[in-house]
Amino acid sequence: MENERNEKELGKSVAVIKDISTSIVTRGLNDIAFLTNHKSAEYFLDAGQCLFYESENYHHANLYFSQAIRLDPHNWKAYQMRGESYYLMGEFDLSLSDYQHSLTLNSQDVESLLGCAQSHIKLNNYETAMAFCMNAIDISPTDMCAFKTLALACHMMGSYSREWQVCDKILQLRQLPMDFFGRGIACFSLGSYKEAISDFDESIRRGYNHFYAYHLRGSALRRLEQRDHGIEDLTTAILLNSNYSNSYAERGVAYTHFDQYSKALFDFSEAVRMSPDNPHYYRMRAMCLVRLNEYSLAIHDYKRAIDLNIQDAKIHEELKVAYSHLNRESVCSLNQIESEIIDKLKKLNEIEIQFRQFVSQSETPLGSEQQRDFLSKILQIGYDAFCLKNDAVLYFADHDTKILREYDTNLRPVMDKLKGNRKFGSISAYELLVKLLNVTEEGYGSVSSMESVCREMDKIRENLKKMAQYTY
Repeated sequence: MENERNEKELGKSVAVIKDISTSIVTRGLNDIAFLTNHKSAEYFLDAGQCLFYESENYHHANLYFSQAIRLDPHNWKAYQMRGESYYLMGEFDLSLSDYQHSLTLNSQDVESLLGCAQSHIKLNNYETAMAFCMNAIDISPTDMCAFKTLALACHMMGSYSREWQVCDKILQLRQLPMDFFGRGIACFSLGSYKEAISDFDESIRRGYNHFYAYHLRGSALRRLEQRDHGIEDLTTAILLNSNYSNSYAERGVAYTHFDQYSKALFDFSEAVRMSPDNPHYYRMRAMCLVRLNEYSLAIHDYKRAIDLNIQDAKIHEELKVAYSHLNRESVCSLNQIESEIIDKLKKLNEIEIQFRQFVSQSETPLGSEQQRDFLSKILQIGYDAFCLKNDAVLYFADHDTKILREYDTNLRPVMDKLKGNRKFGSISAYELLVKLLNVTEEGYGSVSSMESVCREMDKIRENLKKMAQYTY
């Protein structure tokens, strides 16, 4: 609409531009003060149009239109142009006031009628905007700007059937690529995806290579379960415009139907990154994370969607399901740890029997192969015990550790015997085992000691490497 108006007004201003454009641009506000007593309202109107169309300096153009109005309060064109400058400056209440004043002076001014309609659309007064559009069409039955603005008002109000009728009327008057695209949008909004795809096809075939045409066609194809072709179109849309979050979200949904959850996760994450306040993107990513068994992350996204006031009661049920999966996974992990500890307990008992047999032997030479082998087993069992307990503490810091303490009860007699029979072990081996036991005791159910446990674990690992080189 603005482009067609601009072309008309630019033709009227050509003669003025050569004489005054340099003066206006360089002198600005001072020029107005200097010329107030020397020039007419028409001069300021033409000067303002020069700034408006040639320089797109809407603020200064507005000042010239205001001066024209002061000199001639009945100049409807000055009100119309100032209204248009206010509109482009985002001052929609002021633009509406000027357009309405222009209409009181010239009720047949189609441009002011459409200016009122566009201002009302920006102010969310869609029915009023539609009424102004209809008045403009009554005056000018083939005005494309009037039909386009009417279609927009219908779409914003959710009156998609009427939007389709308006777009169909436009195609009866002319058949430009974007006109097919406009009717395709109406069909898409009505859920008539086959008809929408047909219009998008024609629009693209005629050269409308806009990302949104591919986005909507891909979205329509996905809804018709032609998801592979939908992914192709959505990928093209992303290549044409990589900053539109909904294209990523739509493609992510398509990927989930092929069980390609890693690709879907990437797309949903991109959508969240671009639109961090959209609760639906968090929910989509949460559903994908559940499929990938990432329940903690899914719960975080569900909670974020709820914090953003998502209007869907089902999300609370989905959150409960994610929690149930997480609890089930936790129980399985705890059972696995307990199973490993029980297995180590059995091996420890076997080692203790071997130890009793070893102690009962007399005159065993210090540093014998049998002794080194036995001490090596003791160290490994102790180290395994420590690792298992550390894992349990890290994962279940607030859990019942009865079975872990039972493990220490079994380990302590072995260490006591080792301490009481110095010739059957080295000081280094004994001290290392004592450290193992002390660290695991510090780690029981204590979150604050986890970092120290990890540090000790690293030290013990290094000591074990050194121990492997000792000859007892």
